[in-house]
Amino acid sequence: MSQAAIIIAWEKIDSPGITSKTYAASDARAFADVLCDVGCRPDAQLILIDEGLDEIESSARAFLAGLSPDDSLAVFLSGRMTPSGAELLNDKLFDRIAQTPLNRIAFFLDTPGIDIARFESNWSERFAELERRACFVSCDADEDSYTNRRLKHGVWAHHLIEVFKGEVPRALDTSGRPTAQRLQDHLEHEVPRMVRRSRRGKHDQSPWMLSGTASDFAICDVPIPNASPDDDEQNGKERIKDARLFHESTQSFRKLTGFTKRHRVPDEVTPASERFLHAIALKELEEDLDRTYQSLKSAFRFKRRDIETQGPADGGAVAVTPFFNYEASVALDPDDPSTVVWRREVTSIREPDAIMTDEFESVFGRTFHTLEFQSEGGLDIEGIVDRIEELERDEITVEYDRELTWCEIRLEGVPTQIRLADDTFQIHEPEDVPPRRLIESFFEIKRRLVETYDVRQLPF
Repeated sequence: MSQAAIIIAWEKIDSPGITSKTYAASDARAFADVLCDVGCRPDAQLILIDEGLDEIESSARAFLAGLSPDDSLAVFLSGRMTPSGAELLNDKLFDRIAQTPLNRIAFFLDTPGIDIARFESNWSERFAELERRACFVSCDADEDSYTNRRLKHGVWAHHLIEVFKGEVPRALDTSGRPTAQRLQDHLEHEVPRMVRRSRRGKHDQSPWMLSGTASDFAICDVPIPNASPDDDEQNGKERIKDARLFHESTQSFRKLTGFTKRHRVPDEVTPASERFLHAIALKELEEDLDRTYQSLKSAFRFKRRDIETQGPADGGAVAVTPFFNYEASVALDPDDPSTVVWRREVTSIREPDAIMTDEFESVFGRTFHTLEFQSEGGLDIEGIVDRIEELERDEITVEYDRELTWCEIRLEGVPTQIRLADDTFQIHEPEDVPPRRLIESFFEIKRRLVETYDVRQLPF
């Protein structure tokens, strides 16, 4: 597995009415240099400065032919978009790269004047349904990508390069690798700020990103040397030890394996009806525990002494591993005793990294949809609601009841549901997702609420 890069820049413009982009070549060379630090050797880089369309196409074709499916590719383009540049990007380079099987691909486009509608259509057609694909664009359609004379770089390129130098800890995961969403959060926040500070008058620059099926992933294989991963995330990772992942599903009482014609469906929740449920649900609990035990043993290569099982008893079963506990339980629905509620959860997380592994996903698939934290001292729901309403920002909203016993926070562009009630904080994915996505959602939400909106009354 290796990192490769195609780096293209053009400052010489032969299209009437289109001016050259200052520092395009300088930005390209600086990006090539910094990629060497993340394992992209000079002989794994194709660098083309002010080359013609035919030369770029033929060189890229030969370069891509030498890559393997395990390789990762970074594609950096810098220059004001021209008709020939649009043809290169949309009709030639995209096609060639889309036809090349690769582990991960990240595009970095500092190309003001890009036809966004055409570009997004091409992206959707070629990359939107693939994993580990992302494209970072320096500015919106009607904006320019500004430069900074003091830095002798484009503003967007400068902030991109500083991430790959390891100078922005919050853009890195705990292993020291930049991730797609963290990088975009940094660019989205810092680029407009520098543009506003360094230029007179009203100048807007709005970096944006497109991604494949996952919005966040490490965009390079090798950690950045000497980088300091985000201490806040490390603390957040420790906080995961206090969380639980769970999923609840319902089933008709009559559908339980142990239910027979001579049995009667409960019409209220009592100690006797609960004991009755535990008895006739015993087989399902045993099967669930046996299946999970075998899967855990196989996936994590646990030895006999590594896993302890408890139950089934009293409507519950537990598997205790060195990394976490798995619990399955069944109860009557208090609102409808003719329905049973199955709850499967992972608790007592001792090794948060284990939750992020392929082994964990192979055992549990997309079982869990909710990550929950308990707050021993309770939650300041009133303070959280007041802080969000003070912001008066359309991209973050809050709903709550009159007594402030709960609230739900919505972040623009984030489908995850965020709910606080009494002493619990929950993030809930509306669709089935891999377990690691729940953890990634937590980090993403934590960054936005705490760092972007300064909502600090949260249990992490």
